[in-house]
Amino acid sequence: MKVVIVGGSDAGVSAALRIRELQPNFEVLIITKDSYPNFSVCGLPYLHSGEIGDFRSLFHRTPQDLEAIGIKLKLDTEVLAIDRTNKVLATSSAEHIPYDTLILGTGVLPRRLAVLDDLHSPSVFYLHSPGDGEALESFIRTKQPRSALVIGAGYIGVEMAEAFATRAIKTCLIEQNNQIFPSAEAEFATRIQDALTLKGVSIHTSCGVEKASQTVDNKVRVTLTNEESLEVDLVVIAIGVQPNSKLAKATGIELSAQGAIVVDSYMRTSDHSILAAGDAVHTFHRILERFTYLPLGSTAHKQGAIAGEVASLHLTHQFKGSLGTQVLKVFENVFATTGLKRGQSRQEGYDPLFIEIEADDHKAYYPGANKIYLSILGDKITGRLLGVQMYGKVATAVQKRIDVAAVALYSRMTVAEMVDLDLSYNPPLGSPWDPLQVAAAEWIRRSQVQRESSI
Repeated sequence: MKVVIVGGSDAGVSAALRIRELQPNFEVLIITKDSYPNFSVCGLPYLHSGEIGDFRSLFHRTPQDLEAIGIKLKLDTEVLAIDRTNKVLATSSAEHIPYDTLILGTGVLPRRLAVLDDLHSPSVFYLHSPGDGEALESFIRTKQPRSALVIGAGYIGVEMAEAFATRAIKTCLIEQNNQIFPSAEAEFATRIQDALTLKGVSIHTSCGVEKASQTVDNKVRVTLTNEESLEVDLVVIAIGVQPNSKLAKATGIELSAQGAIVVDSYMRTSDHSILAAGDAVHTFHRILERFTYLPLGSTAHKQGAIAGEVASLHLTHQFKGSLGTQVLKVFENVFATTGLKRGQSRQEGYDPLFIEIEADDHKAYYPGANKIYLSILGDKITGRLLGVQMYGKVATAVQKRIDVAAVALYSRMTVAEMVDLDLSYNPPLGSPWDPLQVAAAEWIRRSQVQRESSI
């Protein structure tokens, strides 16, 4: 059996590794447009902050590592067309490559900003591929920019603003929505913004780029929609992504309304000899109980492994869905989220109650206690847990506490059931009642008060 994988990032390489494990006699070929397969794009902001000194540190595995375990590679090669009838791929190197099973891990494309694309400026960057990251880092080291504009305040935008501030580059961050970091509830977005401004980042919300021009010395002059003008050495555009499903669409594979590749729980497309996984596909959401578009690196790894199992003729493992669990470092602080937000839960027909508390991360009498700010969102009618968000210092282990909430959401627990969880306790590390349980108890109390007041 010959399995061909299009795309050498998280989903594609996870699929290849799983096939090698389960079916060592299968032929596995990865075709990728990049020069660097299995590269951590998520790590690029920390390369640009100077915390990671070497571009090569972001390789999960080198091409030599993959070839050593029997995975064949065609780098710098684009698949131009799929002949589903004859099971053959046409590539940019004028080859025609047959397959028995095809796996599409084509990922995403960055959303473009025409007003800046039209400049063709060497000072304007997207941060999407390993090549993008290498080019930006080369620019920073050779040009030593002193000012930057970051457009878009989602994950990449906030992380790049942090990276530039860490590197003493004066940074302006703009966001078209009325708050930065739209994944956060407003209370937590304010904390993220405060952490950035404390380090000197200038932030504008409800703001975009109206005009742009390039100076003779390759600086970029922009006029914002709030009528402010800036002249900066460097621009990074991070306004979101869209599924890279052009190849699938051209061959007639079913796409979702958002343009993502439609797959079932075994990662099979509408053509069952073609699988797909990762950021190019739609994703089952365990709370919404329907498919949506939610590209995440952690999800891509899981889906890729399942696609590899199915390609290996092992139909025992299905993708069970995503909750949108995410975590963000902002200097010495961490924000984490899982599940729904207030507005989204109302749109889905829930009757939400949102509460927020603050609590010490461990017993206050032990030195070094820090505050955790924690919210719980639950349905007043059923008591079902709908979402949790947290914010605190890195030392508070917010990034692991959110995992407890994610398990509770995955298991479709009620808020009340969280109070009974058997969680660890030791004075230097926690409290008899974890902050998550303190918040759950407060949610129950306020829910009862509201219920009684309505009688």
